[in-house]
Amino acid sequence: LLLQHARDKKLNGYFMEQRVTAGADAGLDVLLLGAKYGHEEVVAVALDHSANILSTCPRGNTPLHLAVIGGTPAHAAVMAMLLDSGAPHDERNHSFYTPLLLATGHEAYCR
Repeated sequence: LLLQHARDKKLNGYFMEQRVTAGADAGLDVLLLGAKYGHEEVVAVALDHSANILSTCPRGNTPLHLAVIGGTPAHAAVMAMLLDSGAPHDERNHSFYTPLLLATGHEAYCR
């Protein structure tokens, strides 16, 4: 709603790039936060406003990595949204894990 009512539409991209500066979520932008917490609506709005699908957290995790780590049905729905939007499944984080390798820790994803 706030993005829809922004007077300067050029700010939409700026809002998508803002990152949390303190606490456990430091370094996460809007798309990363939505993916981490399994918030489908936040991820949908971020993708609709051209959020960077390749943004990374300080540990090198992409939104897809964070959705996989979440391990809930809501996170699985976010994963599907990200993959449908072209998120690469073979990106490696700083520990050299791909989203697929992380998913092996979640039995529900490995069927």
